[in-house]
Amino acid sequence: LNGNIDSPGDEGAIFRSLVTGQTLSPQALAGLRAKDDQAVIVLDGNSLEIEKQDPEPYLVADINQNSYGSSPSNFYSLGGFLYFTANNDTSGTELWQVNQATGVATVVEINPGSASSSPTNLIGAGNTLYFQAYNPTNGYELWKIVNGGTATLVDLYVGNGSSSPTDFVDIGGTIYFIASGYNGTTSTGQEIWKIDPVTGNPSVIELVTGEGSVSPSSLVNVTGTLYFTAYYNGTTYTGLELYKLDGNTPVFLKDIYAGGNGSNPGNLTYSNGKLYFTADNFTEGIELWETDGTTAGTKLTSDINTNTYGSSPTSFISIGSTLYFVANNDISGSELWKADAAGNVSIVELAAGDGGINPGNGSANITNLTNVNGTLYFQAYNPTNGDELWKIDTSGTLSQINLYAGTGLYAGASGSSPNNLINVGGTLYFTAVGYDGVNFSTTYTGDELWRIDPSTGNPTVISIVSGTGGSNPSNLTNIGGILYFQAYTPATGYELWKVDPADNLPSLVSDLSAGTNSSSPESIVSAGGAIYFI
Repeated sequence: LNGNIDSPGDEGAIFRSLVTGQTLSPQALAGLRAKDDQAVIVLDGNSLEIEKQDPEPYLVADINQNSYGSSPSNFYSLGGFLYFTANNDTSGTELWQVNQATGVATVVEINPGSASSSPTNLIGAGNTLYFQAYNPTNGYELWKIVNGGTATLVDLYVGNGSSSPTDFVDIGGTIYFIASGYNGTTSTGQEIWKIDPVTGNPSVIELVTGEGSVSPSSLVNVTGTLYFTAYYNGTTYTGLELYKLDGNTPVFLKDIYAGGNGSNPGNLTYSNGKLYFTADNFTEGIELWETDGTTAGTKLTSDINTNTYGSSPTSFISIGSTLYFVANNDISGSELWKADAAGNVSIVELAAGDGGINPGNGSANITNLTNVNGTLYFQAYNPTNGDELWKIDTSGTLSQINLYAGTGLYAGASGSSPNNLINVGGTLYFTAVGYDGVNFSTTYTGDELWRIDPSTGNPTVISIVSGTGGSNPSNLTNIGGILYFQAYTPATGYELWKVDPADNLPSLVSDLSAGTNSSSPESIVSAGGAIYFI
């Protein structure tokens, strides 16, 4: 304090860093110096200036007091409750819930005793949570919890047989899923089911009447219509082909691989008013297909690889009116491709005819495709620059992100190896290694956090460890427009950090495992205005 005025900055955090021996990077120190931690409270009618402290993380519950942790996972926030699975060494792996108003965690025990019910496939509709769980009496069945109450069995397969509900999809409040049914007299086989959003009652949508199974899979919501794959069209075994649901009526779109072999549709992705997918018709191999929801409109988009058994498109992402994906035409190697609104398919090139980012038959090894306000960012490789960050802007122009005069973020063929790309409020954050190729002691950053300035498009490193060391950031998570992540310093170990969007400076949330020990936070989620992690 400076007299009666709180001096600028978070003096407490700076002092803590000094006494604990933590070396702050210039950016981290600047963030603490710029922080406004002044506040005014009123007590008995008197206004008092105070220095406020950010809320400290605290242990919600020591669920497993017997061993080394309960391993919480499968987090799902709904209706004022955070649901997750955990093992307390007494009840096995069961469903737990935290009342976000009280902070109290309680177990929802479906399989009494030390055995596990192993809940999976958590999904919500309104204030009702649906999920699959097991007990010896009912097998693997559908269960539900309303408003944090007790679990209720929705017994689709009467007796100790299992309906094994899976692949839950929410379409306008109606939950669709795959399950097998048995009412004590007749069986439905494995079919598509739905839960009425008004009554909460389940009903089956049969492709095959009776005990036969169509083995549906790959349920996806396409602008309010359910598309899926199945093996049987109601009269003929087709192998795995594409279907859609028209109301409660399944519609077989096309026998792409004629006969009973199946084209195995995959990568179902909506773009430009069409559903794009991969399929193998045996003639062209695995290629890009499309459908407008009609039989006539279900067709091959492009035979990208005319030389072998298909280009095997993957990594689909729709941005504006363009579908981007990775494919191999057997000439240019594995490169980035695009399909425009008119259905034209082409390789993405710096200049016409150069054969992609890695010219020749070598592959660019495209990964981490990320949309930030209509600009596509991704990692790609060529022998000159190594693995570097690239982008396609809103005009469709391809370019490499450069920090050092055309060399990317790391000069030379090694590359910066950008990873963990994430869009936080219109800003791209990622991890990478930086180096100008000359001044190692001043420009080598180690593995650190970076951002792309949304105004200029320029990259900036957010150093947490000063000098050539790296903080090895991971588990990057967007919580309400704030980036939270795990990072390392020699003084604190691996702890929880965040970047303030107001000044883009990093700050340590808390040194939970004091000193050089690490708390290694992960599975960062938001629920009810609070942040939870393990």
